[in-house]
Amino acid sequence: MARATRRTTPTTLIGGAPMRVLRITDAGAAALDRWLAGAPVPTGDAHAVLARRLTDSGIAVPVVPGRPVGHDAGVSVVIPVHDRPDGLAATLRALAPLARAGVEIVVADDGSGDPEAVAAAVAGCAAPVTLVRRPVRGGPAAARNTGWRAASGSTIAFLDADCIPAPGWLEALAGHLADESVAAVAPRVTALPPPPGGKRRAGAGPAGAGRAGAGWAGAGPLGQRAAAWLTRYEQVRSPLDLGPDPGPVRPDGKVTYLPSAALVVRRSALEAVAGFDETMPVGEDVDLVWRLVAGGWRVRYEPGARVGHPARPSLEAALRQRHAYGRSAAPLAARHRSSVAPLSLPWPAAMAWTATVAVPPAAGGAVVAGAVAAGALGWSTRRVRHRTGLPLSAAARIALGGHLAGGRAFAEAARRTWWPPAVLACLVAPRRSGRLVALVVAPLLAEWQRAGRPLGLVRWVVFRLADDAAYGSGVWAGCVRARSARALLPRLGA
Repeated sequence: MARATRRTTPTTLIGGAPMRVLRITDAGAAALDRWLAGAPVPTGDAHAVLARRLTDSGIAVPVVPGRPVGHDAGVSVVIPVHDRPDGLAATLRALAPLARAGVEIVVADDGSGDPEAVAAAVAGCAAPVTLVRRPVRGGPAAARNTGWRAASGSTIAFLDADCIPAPGWLEALAGHLADESVAAVAPRVTALPPPPGGKRRAGAGPAGAGRAGAGWAGAGPLGQRAAAWLTRYEQVRSPLDLGPDPGPVRPDGKVTYLPSAALVVRRSALEAVAGFDETMPVGEDVDLVWRLVAGGWRVRYEPGARVGHPARPSLEAALRQRHAYGRSAAPLAARHRSSVAPLSLPWPAAMAWTATVAVPPAAGGAVVAGAVAAGALGWSTRRVRHRTGLPLSAAARIALGGHLAGGRAFAEAARRTWWPPAVLACLVAPRRSGRLVALVVAPLLAEWQRAGRPLGLVRWVVFRLADDAAYGSGVWAGCVRARSARALLPRLGA
């Protein structure tokens, strides 16, 4: 069962993303009890249909045995790279046991400025590696397409140079592809600790980045401390780390995308959607996953498999990365419309949180905001009670939890994508700014506590605000370039 799922009665389950209520029969409840006790799920009967419904909704998660990936398993690892031979060599050393076991390793050189250094890194691997080279740089999507088309495997594992996979990562992911409806699955990508002695390989970054950030070696004491703070921050807030909970991946789910820094894809699925979109310099992995889902494939996230990825070498490099990620929102919105919305809420909740910060603080303003919030909570409570049949108190607790989650989402949108108009609103109406600042900053304090206080509180808030501002500025820059505001608009539902 998923960690957030509530089983309010033997036959009533509440959970998933978006949250839903699922009622099952007594026979289905008995089958669920057997599965939770460790019994395998049968195939080809009504109980298999129930299991599929539970896992597709995110109410339950499948426990999938690993699958061997050695000789005759049809697995190829594709590593796109643009220069950065040191990072490539580190990844190839980590993959050497798989290569010796018969896994095909393909390095796709995306027009490196020093192709001899890349070739030397490949030649230095203690196992067979195939090198294919693009004469002209085409970007991460083009490099990955070149790599998987040159590979022979029916299963393609994409892995960025400088990534260090944990033992068993590929076997755990390949097991999910035993389900022929699953097109792709990804591990949890976590930030690696700094190398011994504080040194850092220059140029660590995503495939095709092509720009080396300032390394730790040779930086002054302040630069070294800032880099150490950044590493601690990224170990709990890396944009590649999608968290500890497994589940289905889809635009409206808890896990909405997968990074191609480490991604396993069925070859037939890649062929069905013509691979990565080479016109997208960033966001091509999100686009691929969403096109797979739209094509009827299933996509999964499996955090039980781990891959390490270096943190950015400097704060400047980290903010450049976040800005680049933000620039992908406009082209993604052009292709996938409201899937990129910065906020998705029922309209009563959106009205309530807007009133909380927008109603003038004159006499009666707090009463108006409170009345709107109470109305939204009452509407949500009635809706939950109608759908679940729960007692009023239980339905109210669920509604309140959903309302608070909506407030966190509203605060994130204001802090991340909508920060330019939010700052302007504070300047134009300073008497109302206190509530907006409190709404935006309060969730960061709770995050800091949950993350185990990896930094001092002030540094944490500064890093978080800078992180969000860099992403949001990228969104606005992308929208200006695309002459479209679609990526800035919320998605409001009933």
